[in-house]
Amino acid sequence: MLRLANRPLSTLESALISVGGLIGAGLFVGTGTAIVEVGRPVLLSYVVAGSLLLGTLSQVARMRKLLPGALFITDFIHVGLGDVVQCIARGIYWIFWTLLVAVEALAGANIVAPEGGAAGLLTAVVLVVLSVAMGERRRFASLPDLEIGFGALKVATITAFVVLVLFHLARREPSFVFSRWPDSIHVGETLSVMAGVVTTFFSLAGAEIAYVVATAPQCSAHDSTRAFRLLVVRVFGIYLISIALILAIVPVEAIRPGFSPFTLTLRALHHPRVAIWLSVVILIGVLTTLNTGLAIGSRLLGTLALRQEPPSSGRYLTAAIALAVLCLAAHWPAEAYAYLVRSASVLLLVVYLLFALATSI
Repeated sequence: MLRLANRPLSTLESALISVGGLIGAGLFVGTGTAIVEVGRPVLLSYVVAGSLLLGTLSQVARMRKLLPGALFITDFIHVGLGDVVQCIARGIYWIFWTLLVAVEALAGANIVAPEGGAAGLLTAVVLVVLSVAMGERRRFASLPDLEIGFGALKVATITAFVVLVLFHLARREPSFVFSRWPDSIHVGETLSVMAGVVTTFFSLAGAEIAYVVATAPQCSAHDSTRAFRLLVVRVFGIYLISIALILAIVPVEAIRPGFSPFTLTLRALHHPRVAIWLSVVILIGVLTTLNTGLAIGSRLLGTLALRQEPPSSGRYLTAAIALAVLCLAAHWPAEAYAYLVRSASVLLLVVYLLFALATSI
């Protein structure tokens, strides 16, 4: 069970970390990429991806009985596919988290330096270096206290966003909202929905980590059930409601990959100050996710090296690869964010498929 410095987490604190800790750039920025690629039927992509995710996590809970000490979803793969495939899966999983660090850094750079170019690259590099420095400080090595506060902040922010947009929609003519939705979905859009499932998986990244922790042997059955319900709320509540409200306000053509559709919606509603506040919250989420990604990457390198503790150089190596990816991405600033999101999503899907295959044998 997760603990603070001198006590276990309460039910509310655990909920804030489980839900708030997973509300980051994947939601605030990654959804924009999915909307651009799929269009208005993107909600169906999230329903499909969310259903697949929840099915996978229910299987994780079952596998917990065989491997109570497992830390990552890749730890279950050797049960059905052996150690070699498990090692390959761990390597793929590490690359995924390394790409996620790069994507999060790009999302943060687009907030601080939206003009891109050298300023954007420098900002992304600074964010990664800052996260490495934070992880080197003992008080930042584990961030349960800060994650509780950040989780509460992000949950409050997304709730305020939903309430504010609903307030504006209630004051408008119903025809304004419904005129933005198609009467039917064509065959081409159906194919786009299925293709968009790959991209939407990036927004859900990290759910398997939170659920593996929540189903640890020290946690009660009530804790595991609550964690599953929180993930259902996150997938079918927070994401679907937020995206539906965005699509009711902002034209799809106005959304750009790598930039938050949430702040764009607030500016369309003439709330620039609130949009700035949301940008600050997104930047905080980026920093916490960067720290988490580097920590998980370091831990995965430790498992690849068959060490109980992560190597001290693991965080540096993960950060170095992420920085190399950022330098390469600087040559294609317009396409880099969407390409990295798709690449990371494919890697995560490969790990999920290997897990499904291993647990079905």
